[in-house]
Amino acid sequence: MPRSMNAEEEILVEEEENRSEDERTPQDTSRRIKTRHVLAFLGFLGFANVYAMRVNLSVAIVAMANSTTNDSESNLGMKHSMYSVYSPLFHPSFHTLIEDYGNGSQPLDVCPRKPHSNMQSFIELQDDSKGGEFPWDERTQGLILGSFFYGYVATQVPGGRLSELFGGRHVVGLGVLLTGIFTLLSPVVVRTYHIWGIAPFVVLRILEGLSEGVTFPAMMAMLAQWAPPLERSRITAFVYAGALFGTVISMPISGILCDLDLPVYLWLLGPGGWVLAFYIFGALGVIWYIAWMILVSDSPATHPYICPQERCFIEHALRQPDKRHHNRDRPLAASSNADGSDAKMAVPWCHVLTSVPLWAALLTMCGQSWAFYTLLTELPTYMDKILHFKIMQNSFLSALPYLMNWLCSVPFSWLADWFLSAGYLSVTGSMKIFNSLAVVVPSLSFIGIAYAGCHSNFILFLLAISGAFSGAGYSGVQVNHLALSPRLAGTLYGLTNAVSNVCGFLAPYVTGSIVNGHETITRWKTVFLISAAINLIANFIYLMFASGEVQPWDNLRINSNRPNPSSDQHAFSEHSINENRAEETS
Repeated sequence: MPRSMNAEEEILVEEEENRSEDERTPQDTSRRIKTRHVLAFLGFLGFANVYAMRVNLSVAIVAMANSTTNDSESNLGMKHSMYSVYSPLFHPSFHTLIEDYGNGSQPLDVCPRKPHSNMQSFIELQDDSKGGEFPWDERTQGLILGSFFYGYVATQVPGGRLSELFGGRHVVGLGVLLTGIFTLLSPVVVRTYHIWGIAPFVVLRILEGLSEGVTFPAMMAMLAQWAPPLERSRITAFVYAGALFGTVISMPISGILCDLDLPVYLWLLGPGGWVLAFYIFGALGVIWYIAWMILVSDSPATHPYICPQERCFIEHALRQPDKRHHNRDRPLAASSNADGSDAKMAVPWCHVLTSVPLWAALLTMCGQSWAFYTLLTELPTYMDKILHFKIMQNSFLSALPYLMNWLCSVPFSWLADWFLSAGYLSVTGSMKIFNSLAVVVPSLSFIGIAYAGCHSNFILFLLAISGAFSGAGYSGVQVNHLALSPRLAGTLYGLTNAVSNVCGFLAPYVTGSIVNGHETITRWKTVFLISAAINLIANFIYLMFASGEVQPWDNLRINSNRPNPSSDQHAFSEHSINENRAEETS
């Protein structure tokens, strides 16, 4: 039997209904730069920094590794094509190979280099002959690149839950600070390879992953306290797009630094310029931590300098989500308390782990992570070994999909918020549409790359298209956690991000196992087709079972029609009152 309202509740409901919409909704502050915008900007810079510290190794490892010690089918093909480049007119089979490849009469599994002038070819041959300091084959490189994720997945759920219980400011800040310190130590540790092998460097990368793993779910928990419902897509997209910006700037800058030949040999600085890629980004992480701790607080209620009008606006918006975000036939579910008092309630793990919409979000994140990390960790190698771009070209072109992703993520998020505020789409419909854009188009681009062979310009075009539409994902599954459970957004994101990032070390390992010293078009074709298939299957599941509605287990205390035991007064939610009235009327 539903609980009947007492006299006090009936009076409050009647007063609420008699008020106009303008009287019920506080106005936002007129300040152009709002406190939540400062949080978003610093979050953007923080994620830019942590991703720069993560991906710089993907570029630097090309300069660090000396793969010329491995006599493989790939190296034979490269030597053959380099001879053709140096003197193409004196190589009788060079033009025949090109013609046969174009006619399809003879399959060519290794891309030939384009002819250059003799001087340019001589310089390139000298560069190719230098090699790196460490004799790492593709499998070893895959192990090093993937070791980060062993630590990264371990702290996802703890990071999200700790931020819900104690606030995300310290969790995010310390995560970035420790990542910066470990990055600063990387050149020192990696040069112990000739004494202790790769074990110390692998351990350091695992520690770096442990410290960085808390940042993403902790930030999601902070956004649950700071982002009004109608601004969720664009604030979330802007903050997490910092990771893309960090990738965009890290790859070319790391490529430029790796191309430097330091004039003075020091154990910490030389002989390669790649060490600067670790020192510069690590130092920036320490500087960012100082600004973060000064300017950011856990919630609007604890911020010492926030405008009272903005604080009232945010807290009211979080307590009363906009009705256009919900189906008219369903009662309006209130979000968690803006002051975070509900966060200390126990996590209903049984309900969470059996939630079908959460599983749908988790699986599509797995598919997207597989595709993302395939590009993130292996694209520089593909550019180098298959398309034969030099390291500086490699770093700029490898950043192309992330540049397009960053540029398009915010417009997609504004478009999603506009559809929601105008009432053209429900939350569920919006998330499914934008998530599908972020999966289907990039997957089709991967299939195109798999069959593009050596047509480098067409491949670059497909990579740009893939990156551009991947930006729609921030208005899809990324914001889905805030919609399913504002109270447990950090924990949910930590859970799904932990499982999906298992692909972070599976994708490089699988790629390394498939290629494994045989840098051929056929083997890389398999890599791209696997990524596309996994991504498309996961998105199909998301279309079938995803939801944008607040789940009943978000706040079992409210949805069980029982008064709040922690309140001395008979507190109640608008959701429980509306539900009771609807049931009594029926």
